[in-house]
Amino acid sequence: MPRNPKCFFNNTAIELCSSIQEGLPLSVAAYLNVIIEGILAAASNQFQVTICHYLFMGNHFHLIAIVHNPEDIPRFMRYLKCELAHAINRLLGRRQRSVWLSGYDSLVILESNKLLERIAYLYLNPVEASLVDKASEYPGVSSYQALLNGGMTKICKKISRDSIPALPPRALSLDEQKELAKVLLESDGREYPLIVTPWALLQCFNSNASSESYTEELLKIIKDKEHGYRMNRKRQVIGAHALKLQPPSKIYKSERKGLKVICLASDVPLRRSFISWFKDHAQLARSAFSAWKNGDFSVKPPPGFFAPGGLLLASALLPFRLV
Repeated sequence: MPRNPKCFFNNTAIELCSSIQEGLPLSVAAYLNVIIEGILAAASNQFQVTICHYLFMGNHFHLIAIVHNPEDIPRFMRYLKCELAHAINRLLGRRQRSVWLSGYDSLVILESNKLLERIAYLYLNPVEASLVDKASEYPGVSSYQALLNGGMTKICKKISRDSIPALPPRALSLDEQKELAKVLLESDGREYPLIVTPWALLQCFNSNASSESYTEELLKIIKDKEHGYRMNRKRQVIGAHALKLQPPSKIYKSERKGLKVICLASDVPLRRSFISWFKDHAQLARSAFSAWKNGDFSVKPPPGFFAPGGLLLASALLPFRLV
């Protein structure tokens, strides 16, 4: 079943997710954290994307951001996935090996209540997977500390591809990982600020609540969920120390599949209204695509949808009031 066509709107909160084909190459090793943060910082500086929350698991990542220029979302994702693929292949001593599942999920978050739920879900990924006991203990690339601090600006180096070495066939010790991270940070590469603004998202919704109250409510949700996972856990937690020792070459068969969801909202009428609108306009977009293939360029895609070749002919504001 084909994915839904992409549709992005100005000033909306969006959740982005993409998954690895196989293995767990996005390990939490110190050197890989340096590489990932540098690529993420470079991507966010080259394209108009406000990063609010993110977390990288071994085989996928979640990122919640604000859309400013809809055309930049595909470019941002293409750059992020491409650079990560090159880094992974160089670390594993491979050349031009496919790393990611095709495409990516992009979910429009339509209301603030659902926003809290999705942010909590993002940070609880490693807890749910029994990697760590608490979200705060996850040693991988995550914006959790930025959430606690009310935001973050961190200068990160985009490590050049040629500076990334092939790893030895054995697992590196923690001291060796730190040494490699140090070598990478001293290598060639341009520096970029990685800016995280957790509650810039509130500008996308009609909410009068403060960022402090949202943080308090979110942390309560996370704490309650953590307790629930501990009470119902059926396998032992791996723990941060053991996670750090896992090499990116670890064998793992991913069972993740792309979502067919296009929006997120607890308000059922709002969700149905958006889905109905989307389906109608997606059909118009497909008709425009078919016409373009046959040489008829007079048919224009509807606002927010992309024309063949990736050109967004019309950026639009979301035709729904967000709550």
